[in-house]
Amino acid sequence: MATDLFLKQLLTLPTVLSAYLSPDGRWMAFNWYCLHENIDVFLVPVDGSAAPLALTHTPEATYFVRWTPDSQVVIVEEDHDSDEHARLFQVDIDRPGEMQPLSDCRPPDFMHGGDLHPDGQALIYGAYYDFTMGQVIDPTWVYRQNLRTGTRIPIARPEKPT
Repeated sequence: MATDLFLKQLLTLPTVLSAYLSPDGRWMAFNWYCLHENIDVFLVPVDGSAAPLALTHTPEATYFVRWTPDSQVVIVEEDHDSDEHARLFQVDIDRPGEMQPLSDCRPPDFMHGGDLHPDGQALIYGAYYDFTMGQVIDPTWVYRQNLRTGTRIPIARPEKPT
């Protein structure tokens, strides 16, 4: 009985899964598991001058994807019910908890990566999906999606998976 309790406690210890240094070297964003209900993204200054701050707090698994070059915004993905159909959000580091949607809710595609175009008007990402045909495909195509109109343009269409 004591062994079962110990194992349960051990399996629910908060765990840092991965960490990402900001381009300016001032911040570390990281995925923290079991501190909240699921996985969330946290931020901490690398000089240790403040405690970690939750950038996200949702019941879903939310992961860090990328920093913007100015180190002021992180792109995160949220996986609904572990279905692997992630939705991307941007979170400004000066507005923690405010997840601004960048992609569709419960999209049909399996999205990978995600980066804001320098003009802030487009999202670049990979997907195992042909949006023209409306079907899942084997290779990952790279898309440029206009954030205002939602229009997606494939900018790389490999014929085979890599």
